[in-house]
Amino acid sequence: MRKYIEGNVDISKLYLQSIPDFLADVECAGEFDCSNNLLTSLNGMPKFKWVPYHIRNMSIYCYENKYLTSLKGVPGEIRGSLLCNTCSITSLENGPTRVGGHFDCSNNMLKTLKGGPSDVRLNYICSYNQLETLEGAPKQIGDDINDDCSFYCEFSNLKSLLGAPSLVYGDFDCSQNRITSLEGIPKVVNGNFDISGNKGKTFTRDEIRAVCQVGDRVYT
Repeated sequence: MRKYIEGNVDISKLYLQSIPDFLADVECAGEFDCSNNLLTSLNGMPKFKWVPYHIRNMSIYCYENKYLTSLKGVPGEIRGSLLCNTCSITSLENGPTRVGGHFDCSNNMLKTLKGGPSDVRLNYICSYNQLETLEGAPKQIGDDINDDCSFYCEFSNLKSLLGAPSLVYGDFDCSQNRITSLEGIPKVVNGNFDISGNKGKTFTRDEIRAVCQVGDRVYT
């Protein structure tokens, strides 16, 4: 018989190399935090019990596991946020297709976003990776309700913006890259557009605004 926990499961900062076996038979109605460990896999995570949205927003925190290379074991849909930053993840395959909160995969070893979530309701953060393309990113960041959502891809190896979201309700930050072409640039960014510190080519504000409708400031 499956065990049930009414609340969060926190096994962070325990120097664990694997998720304890007994959690595979646990169903929880809260967040799961396995951050700051030595995990090599996310297999064996507890299952999430359905709870009305207004009662609890479930998230998964698996950040700062330096030996973790994959999101395999994570549910296909996460109602809250997924924070998997500062690991050694090389691929977003086998992870969720939808994240209802923030998605942070920064500070990993990603060369592509393919296989990652196509629907992220809040901020999408993929900075400090080895990305050469943004293919695999969602087509839109934010909506009329969540209108302060941003996309961050700074400090990577991008040479163009191919694959970038077409519409960003918040800020778009692609600073500190090697961009030589504006191909793929978002059509609309309601907040700030930041392409400062670019090592490929220096673009003017007028060049950016000519191809992207920016609602606030442009940083070059």
